[in-house]
Amino acid sequence: MQLIHIALSDHYQKLLAQITSLRTGEDTSGFATSALPSTASTLQPKDTGDFPGVKWWTQKDYDKDTNNLSTIDSEDEDDTSAKKYKGYPWVENKDGVPLDKQQSKALAAHLRTALNFVGNKRRAPSHWSDADLEIVKYVRSEMYTAYPDLRLCLHHWKLNAIITLVYPSW
Repeated sequence: MQLIHIALSDHYQKLLAQITSLRTGEDTSGFATSALPSTASTLQPKDTGDFPGVKWWTQKDYDKDTNNLSTIDSEDEDDTSAKKYKGYPWVENKDGVPLDKQQSKALAAHLRTALNFVGNKRRAPSHWSDADLEIVKYVRSEMYTAYPDLRLCLHHWKLNAIITLVYPSW
């Protein structure tokens, strides 16, 4: 009887730790809580005062300067892809220099890889706006780790703009 009590007590303690971790966001060993890897909570947007060279901290600033958020040209007849890709001019480094075309293509490829991971876990919503917080945090963590310049904005607008363009065709 004492062995059963010890075993149940051990399972109870593990379960209690798991419940506590769900409330606090900590990872405990023993039980898997998600099909997605844990994400770093420190990958927040940067502070505007630390990067005076950045021109577009908000989408409103970008729209005011350019009046256009589109990155897609109409298809060339000789182009085998569905659309001709131009890049994401609003993604800029700390000096305000936008990514070049190759860097933008690599960024989009990395985003598709992160989205594929979510999709392979059967967690991808039909629309990005329906993504739950865990998915959003995972994709942000992946993208901000690989492309820290995406963090040079407020309210994640630069990454959100890219996801809005990439997600429907993904």
